Amino acid sequence: MGLHKGQDLTHVPGDVHRAAGRGAQEFFVFEMQVLVVSTRRPEPRAASGGIVADVLARKCVGLHDVLRFSVADILLSGRLAGLISLNRGRFVRVRLAQTGGAAMTDQRITKSVKSANMADYDATRDGFDWAAAQARLDGLPGGHLNIAHEAIDRHVTAGYGDQIALRWIAKNGDRTDYSYTLLMHLTNRFANILRTRGLRQGDKVYGLLGRVPELYVAALGTLKAGCVFCPLFSAFGPEPIQARMQIGGANALITSTRLYKRKVAGIRDTIDTLREVFTIDGAVPETTDLGPLMDRAADVFDIAQTDPEDPALLHFTSGTTGRP
Repeated sequence: MGLHKGQDLTHVPGDVHRAAGRGAQEFFVFEMQVLVVSTRRPEPRAASGGIVADVLARKCVGLHDVLRFSVADILLSGRLAGLISLNRGRFVRVRLAQTGGAAMTDQRITKSVKSANMADYDATRDGFDWAAAQARLDGLPGGHLNIAHEAIDRHVTAGYGDQIALRWIAKNGDRTDYSYTLLMHLTNRFANILRTRGLRQGDKVYGLLGRVPELYVAALGTLKAGCVFCPLFSAFGPEPIQARMQIGGANALITSTRLYKRKVAGIRDTIDTLREVFTIDGAVPETTDLGPLMDRAADVFDIAQTDPEDPALLHFTSGTTGRP
């Protein structure tokens, strides 16, 4: 591609400019120099001209103190479209310009970024020890371990219940914050629903949703109940969904009415193990509206005493080259 380790972004050759027009380029910047360049999915909107970014990053220390972005996603049609911030850093100045003729845009943006929890990646990696990592977990009595307890409940117990655990930004820009306490109560409610509907430890709960709060409540509530959670890509068609639910032996599904009618209703009879379908936005035939159940469910739950080696998550391969 014409770029190599140690090359300054201010001297990117023209052939790379043209390549950027064929596909979005992902730059990893370290001390004002390019470490890696890799081609991502084609970006037709950038085809009119290559895009090059001149990035100045101050006080970047360590490989993971990188500014990471997709160039074609940052600047399209002469406007600033977005910037994925520094993982860790002090100050970033970005100058963006579209090539392929006279520069159309020269925008500057500064952004301060808080330091990450991992101050020195290399030192952490070199000194990593599984026993030390395990010691940072609270665990449950008798040597048991539950992911949802580690992610939520222990922080409430430690006095951090009012802190933000999840911030959801809707498509219209509205923000909804979920504290650790609220998330604990919601996931407890979902876990209680699973229990009252007859699901037991080890049963498979599938999620067919976009990135909405209900997805995370369902995933963590499923783990609290000791069940196994399996996320499904919401853009899947009926056949990929059917294959994954049949192979994994889905016992319950949480989805929306739209996704259910378009992608699940026609295949439901082929999934013998499926006993429950919960919908988050009302009900359609053969589904149960989750809202009223959540309203009635208790917000206290005894977390399943799962063991470290118990199944928790079920993920499938893409199925591109064979059955997933």
